[in-house]
Amino acid sequence: FLAAGNSAQKEEAQGKDMFAAAKAAGVEHLIFISVIDADLFPKEVTHLVSKPILEKFLKEKAGVPFSILRPGCFFEDLNEPSNYPNPLVKGKLSYLSKCENGWPMTATYDIGRAAARQLLQPD
Repeated sequence: FLAAGNSAQKEEAQGKDMFAAAKAAGVEHLIFISVIDADLFPKEVTHLVSKPILEKFLKEKAGVPFSILRPGCFFEDLNEPSNYPNPLVKGKLSYLSKCENGWPMTATYDIGRAAARQLLQPD
């Protein structure tokens, strides 16, 4: 989302352009990284608004074989200096969504491994 400047409209356009480029290039299998419960986040979470739109477009119109990975929050974000303020320094984590059973955290390393496995064995 940083490449889109936190603009859902820009991210949506970039995603659709990426899908079109993948189709034109004959990509055999595309991996789209979305977010868990993409369709349940409120519109105020602007950096996630485009995810369900792009998932739907990919499923209905992109015309390229695909997999969608829907990770939770990245562990690495907890120590990101640009976070407001860094929750590891603050000593408390809070999120915009309610998760009664805890919040699913994912390491970016594991997302990469899952994507690689999906590319090697798409079925």
